Amino acid sequence: MHNPSRDDFDPIDYRKLCPLGAELVVFQPNPCIAKAHGPKAYHYKDGRVASCIDYEDPDYIGEFWPNQMASLITAAGLDHEKEDYEEELTRLICDHLELPALHRDMITVDRNLVASYY
Repeated sequence: MHNPSRDDFDPIDYRKLCPLGAELVVFQPNPCIAKAHGPKAYHYKDGRVASCIDYEDPDYIGEFWPNQMASLITAAGLDHEKEDYEEELTRLICDHLELPALHRDMITVDRNLVASYY
């Protein structure tokens, strides 16, 4: 969420939205426009991060960011040079977690709200 007092974005602690026995998947299509970072996806389970998937390096397993889906992503052999790479990776994540398919035309952005921050 944008914090005008910091002129930056505050992270949201999704773990609080995912109590014991619950699962939550969060897709961040533009985590940081200013720094041009690629999309990320987070899979929370029982209040903990099960996977943090960085679309720029999706099979990365970090010291602080687990990625239980890394082997699945590596085995899929997705080509990051392809134009529809992000869509393929999103589809792989959705299929693996048995989520409904996500399509670009389903994602809405309130451009007026975004413009009001600047």
